[in-house]
Amino acid sequence: MKVFLTGANGFIGSTIIPELIHAGHQVLGLTRSDAGAISLTSAGAQVHRGSLEDLNSLRDGASQSDAVIHCAYDTDLSNPEETSRKEAQAIKLWVPSSRVRIVP
Repeated sequence: MKVFLTGANGFIGSTIIPELIHAGHQVLGLTRSDAGAISLTSAGAQVHRGSLEDLNSLRDGASQSDAVIHCAYDTDLSNPEETSRKEAQAIKLWVPSSRVRIVP
């Protein structure tokens, strides 16, 4: 199975990558930077450039994959309303058109 992983370079996402690969899955990791791309490649993941603000990139990454694991989060809490809006916008992209399993 190919898994699109947002937040792939973050604390949780970077821990999930080797677990997914060990279980036989391919990982398509979302990253914003060249350094992130190098890190993903070193971990054995494929690189997908974009961000939570780039809805076309999020849609494209999900369409190339069998599943989405969403770990990305904007940790700048100076504007919580904007952070929540971006988060909801990203999730709404995937919910209507995919099989969704919400794991608390």
